[in-house]
Amino acid sequence: TVPIISFSADCPSRSGLTPYFIRTAWNDSSQAEAIASLVQKYNWREVVPVYEDDDDTNIKFIPDLVDALKQVDTRVSYRCKIHPSATEDDMKTAISNLKRNWTSVFVVRMSHTLAHKFFQLAKQEGMMSQGFVWITAYGLTDIFDVVGSPALDVMQGVLGVKPHVQHTVELQNLSQRWRKKYQLE
Repeated sequence: TVPIISFSADCPSRSGLTPYFIRTAWNDSSQAEAIASLVQKYNWREVVPVYEDDDDTNIKFIPDLVDALKQVDTRVSYRCKIHPSATEDDMKTAISNLKRNWTSVFVVRMSHTLAHKFFQLAKQEGMMSQGFVWITAYGLTDIFDVVGSPALDVMQGVLGVKPHVQHTVELQNLSQRWRKKYQLE
């Protein structure tokens, strides 16, 4: 049997596929709770999730985010879905609606390519300036590694949520045992 190590499976239920399935991705509910804590810290009362309408990666995250925000008395009055094949005009319409009708605090979760284009258009609309808060969910926080400096040009000031694994004695022991076992083989 070959162990499977997944760096992207973010739902614990996928771990039951095989006893040798190792999930290393951050759990969506933990990510939602971290974002809700940030929202609570700054006392933002309303948040709009902006996400790729792909029915896969966001199927669990958005409900988890809404639940976590309810726990900190924050409203989600609107959800902005962007289809993966959205045209520039489609995205401009969505951004104009966000600017005109809803809050100024947004949580974004979408693919790197779509997010880069989305943030370019948001910047053109003046929504990447003071008065607007953009929080990116984990997965999008590494956009700078993927897209490079063009992402930095359009995402200046965006807050990103990333997991932190504290270096502990247990983690060090696990690393040593892992190395030792596989060096022998």
